[in-house]
Amino acid sequence: MKDTNGIEGLVEIREALVPTITFKFFEVEIDLLFARVNRTKIDDDIGDLTDENILRGCDGESARSLAGARDTNMILRLLPDI
Repeated sequence: MKDTNGIEGLVEIREALVPTITFKFFEVEIDLLFARVNRTKIDDDIGDLTDENILRGCDGESARSLAGARDTNMILRLLPDI
């Protein structure tokens, strides 16, 4: 990633509760979270992150990393008119 055009200030945050990389991409600040899932292949549409099976084989850091997206998906499912 560090050699990609437009990326500046690439930093790995090791002391974070979840694996995080921060950087600027064409002046837009991005915090990129990482999660390791127990799959041999990840399709473009990974599926429903609220499905508990996505957490099988995940370590604690990966489960915490997925929590934000899982919570957002659940809120959108429960409140579809937002």
